[in-house]
Amino acid sequence: MPSDGADRSLDDVSFQTLPQTDAQLAANGLFIRDVIERSLKAAGFTAPGKIYAVYYDGSSTAACGGGAWPPLLPGNVGAVYTRATFGAGSLCYDPPLSRSRLQIMDFAVLHEVLHTMGFVPTCAEHHTRAGHVSDNPSDLMLAGEGSWTPSVLDVGHDDYFQTGASACPDLAQSAYLEENPWTMPLPQQTPPPTTPPLSLSVTGLTTVPPVPRAGRVFTARLAVSRSDDGDLAEGKTICRARVRGRALPVRSAGLGSSGFVCSWKLPAGSRGAALTGSVTVRFGDLSVERSFRRTVR
Repeated sequence: MPSDGADRSLDDVSFQTLPQTDAQLAANGLFIRDVIERSLKAAGFTAPGKIYAVYYDGSSTAACGGGAWPPLLPGNVGAVYTRATFGAGSLCYDPPLSRSRLQIMDFAVLHEVLHTMGFVPTCAEHHTRAGHVSDNPSDLMLAGEGSWTPSVLDVGHDDYFQTGASACPDLAQSAYLEENPWTMPLPQQTPPPTTPPLSLSVTGLTTVPPVPRAGRVFTARLAVSRSDDGDLAEGKTICRARVRGRALPVRSAGLGSSGFVCSWKLPAGSRGAALTGSVTVRFGDLSVERSFRRTVR
């Protein structure tokens, strides 16, 4: 990938220098592919619905290559490691063999790409060893003992290609094949955070003065809080007070510095009478209320 920062996620062929050394990558053993994929995603290789076939010019003694295998291992990279070795140090991709009729490295990268498409599924008749088949050494997706001489896509058509079985994924139906319709996968959506329902709580009711006086102003203050820390000014204040069974006119009502306030002027001749009342605060369909009872002095 060029160093100009351009998005190359849609290019057919790209070159990318990885941030890790060969030794650092080799230390990941069977998980080299996972590290390569993370590095490529960080570099912008993130085209939706695209699989990246990677030739990694590095070493490994754990595997000759690797691929994702959805749904168990989701991913978008299938890779071969060009300097990988096996057994006593034999090259996985011996140059003379890779240039021969077998073109072994090309078959190998196709093998890893098919893994990344989800093949071979576990429901296949000859499935073995997490995404492979076991029935014929000429099968592209073979794994097991003996020589691998790939040349056929699903020998017998009974595992993963043109099987005619509807219950098991078939490569012939894959959207990655040109003759099949392609639907761009939708980006994963993060569900919006759920907002808990609004609730109200009362932290106290105070009266001023504590003992009401005939002919004076009496004030009740209700302190209310909202669970969402929203604007208290949205609240509606409802004030009620009675002396000797008669409703008192409200002098003032609303939100003050210390809560929702109601005030009344007590009758001059109400000394010794019972004063009853309440302060109600409403936010839409929610409301809280506190009552009081005092003797006028």
